[in-house]
Amino acid sequence: MRVLCPLGGMPHEKPQVKAATESSPTPSPRVFPTSTPGRAVDEGGDCDFGGRWDVPEHTVRAYDEWAERYDVDINASNYNGAISACKAITDYYPLSRRNAVRILDVGAGTGMIGSYLKKNYFRNIDALDPSQKMLDKLKEKNIYGTIWNDYIGYHQTEIPNGHYDCAVTSGAFTDGHIPVSSIYEMVRIVKSDGIICVVIREENLTNSQEYCKLEPTFHELERDGDICQVSRRVFHGYWYRSKGVCYIYKVI
Repeated sequence: MRVLCPLGGMPHEKPQVKAATESSPTPSPRVFPTSTPGRAVDEGGDCDFGGRWDVPEHTVRAYDEWAERYDVDINASNYNGAISACKAITDYYPLSRRNAVRILDVGAGTGMIGSYLKKNYFRNIDALDPSQKMLDKLKEKNIYGTIWNDYIGYHQTEIPNGHYDCAVTSGAFTDGHIPVSSIYEMVRIVKSDGIICVVIREENLTNSQEYCKLEPTFHELERDGDICQVSRRVFHGYWYRSKGVCYIYKVI
C-alpha cells in the first residue's frame, strides 16, 4: 500500500545534528544496503536487481576533463533539471525557514543547483561529488559550505546519520553515474521530517536497467515505513524535448 504524506505537511523543528567534527553522538543509524538488493520486487519488470555497479572512475575522469567548459556547455543545452529541483524545494520550504535548512547537493558538479537555491534565499548548502576538478569550479562560486569529494551508493559516506534537512540531486541518475542504491544513503543522512528531492529524465525510468529500479526502491522504502511520498511531478523540457520527473519524499 502506498504511503502518502499529509497534504501541506511541513517539516517540524527538531534539534540540529552536530557536525562530524564534534564529539557528540549522532542519532541511531538506519541500516541500509550500499548496493541495490538482489531480491525480487514486484514492480521491477525487466530490471536487473542483481549484482553491484563498479565505481565509475571513467565517468569521473570524463568530468575532470570537462570541468573548465562544463558551465558554458550546459547553459547552452536547454537543460532544466536543476531549475526544476530548485523550484520543488522552494515550493516546499516557506521563506521564513530557508536560511536554516541544511541541504546536501548530491552530484553537485560545478554547483548549478546551489546557484539557483542561493537566489531563493537558501544559505546552508553543502556539496558531494567525486570529481575534484568539478568541485574546484564549484568552490569558485562561494556558495557551498562543506564539500565532500566522494562517491555515493557504493559505500557508506562519512556524513553523519540525520545530518541534513534535505538531499537533492538532478541529472545524476544517468547511466554510468550514481546507482539507485544511493537512495538508501540519502535516507540515512537526512533527518526525520527532512526531504529527498530527485529529478530524473523520464525515459530513464524505462530505458535503463539500473534506473527502472528507482520507483520500486521508493515503494519498498515506503512499505518499510522509512519514507512517504510528498509529490511526483512530470514536466516538459528536462532536456530539450525530453520529459523529466521530480520526486519529493519525506523521511519518516
